[in-house]
This record gives sequence, structure tokens and C-alpha cells, in this order.
Amino acid sequence: MVSTNNGYSEYSQRLQNQAVQELVELLWQEEEVSYPWNRFAPESEDFLAELEQEFTLEDWSAAELGARSQAFFSSIDELWPQNVPNGILPRLQASLSDRFACRVPSQWLDAIATKATELIEGRGYAARALSLMDRMIQCVEELLPNWAEDDLQVLARPLAYAMRGAEAETVELALGAVRPLDWTELSEIERARLSLAIARIALDELEATDE
Repeated sequence: MVSTNNGYSEYSQRLQNQAVQELVELLWQEEEVSYPWNRFAPESEDFLAELEQEFTLEDWSAAELGARSQAFFSSIDELWPQNVPNGILPRLQASLSDRFACRVPSQWLDAIATKATELIEGRGYAARALSLMDRMIQCVEELLPNWAEDDLQVLARPLAYAMRGAEAETVELALGAVRPLDWTELSEIERARLSLAIARIALDELEATDE
């Protein structure tokens, strides 16, 4: 009786071992799978090349690319609330007026304050992705339509990339470089330099308010 039970136990163990072995072999069988994808396989290169042929920007003009990208970022901005806290814009306008009303037309200062507030408080994706220099330029570019962006960058760069701790001094130097004359008597470059300096001041005030 004992020998019979031992024989059955050995037979059961062999069946179990055989089942495990077959399962392991099944798992290790080569199969054609779509994932994980080998990026460096020859067929992958063909697939990517075909995709590139289907999607190309070569048929788009620079103007069309610019328009499409602007529309794209505008649509993204709509996903973020553009609520500006009450009182921030009027306070900034009053601050700029107190300091620069004797040098710059009020509508000019209000336009800079409005744009700066939109860029800092609007929370739009495109606005948040801009560098400080780009924000400064956006604050004044509509006021200076005859200026190319590259030329504005030349004037804005020293203000935007001043050494840490020397930002205020750099802005004051830029303000001091503009002659203390009536706005109508200033040259175009003086108006641009003064406007960019005011834009930097406006952006800094808004950033300080957020902290």
C-alpha cells in the first residue's frame, strides 16, 4: 500500500514538473510583438521615414507657420483662466504715472502697464513661457511699430540680463541715458530705450506683488 502511494506521488510530481517546463517554454517562444518597440530596428527607420513624408512643413510659408503657431498658443491660453485680481492694474498704472508722467504720455504708460499685467497675471501658457526680454518687448512692440524685434532685443538685452543684484542700477542707468526732454523732443531710440526700461520696472513690480 505504501509503495502504491509513493508511485502515485512520483507520477504526480513528474506531471507537475512537465507542466512547469511546458509553461516556461511557451513563455520563451519567439513571437511577433508590436511592443516594446525597437527604435533602432531597420523596419523602425522605414516607419519613421514614412511618417516624415506624411507630415512636412516644407509646403508652409514662414507667414503661414507664424500664423498657425500663434493660433495654437492662443488656443492653449484659452485653457487657462485670464482673471486678473482686482486693483493690480490700477495700482501699477498709478505707480508708473507717479514716476514717469512728467516724461511719458499717460496713454503710453497705461498701455505698458496693461500689457505687463496681462503677461504676469494672465497665467496663459504662452506668456509664462516667455523670457524676461521677450516680455519686455511685448510690452512695447505695439507702441513702437516701426521697430524690428531684433532691434528691440539689442536695447532690451542689457536690461533683461543685468547681473544679479545690479538690476535696479542697470535700469537707472538706462533711464539716465535718455535726455530729460519733453516726449515729443526725444529721438526714436530714446523713446524705445525709455519704454523698455519702464516695461522692466512694471514687470518687476508685478513679480514682487506675486511673491
